[in-house]
Amino acid sequence: MRITYVGKHEQECSNDDEGSVVYALQQLGHEVFPIKEDQGHWATKSRSRDLLLFNKWSDVGAIKACRQRFGNIAFWYWDLVDWPSDPTLGRRCLQRREWMARTIPLVDFGFCSDG
Repeated sequence: MRITYVGKHEQECSNDDEGSVVYALQQLGHEVFPIKEDQGHWATKSRSRDLLLFNKWSDVGAIKACRQRFGNIAFWYWDLVDWPSDPTLGRRCLQRREWMARTIPLVDFGFCSDG
């Protein structure tokens, strides 16, 4: 597959989760085209590809605009979305649930790997 991947690529002060995903997809034989999240608007102008993948990209307009350029659109969210037993995380969890509510209608697939 040919995959455009919008994420926080090339982070130096954090885990390089996106780099690990790119590497794994390439090892599986896919062709990956990374786009930095703050330049995600370029995905709306990229060549038609099999899949648009993103993590926490919040540009609803750009995601909608990509609908006609990509065979499928998917997110992979690896942060905890809800933890009701810890009230100190309430605001963060609320923001993440709101992101999910905005994003799920825009995608074909969504993957959550931590809560």
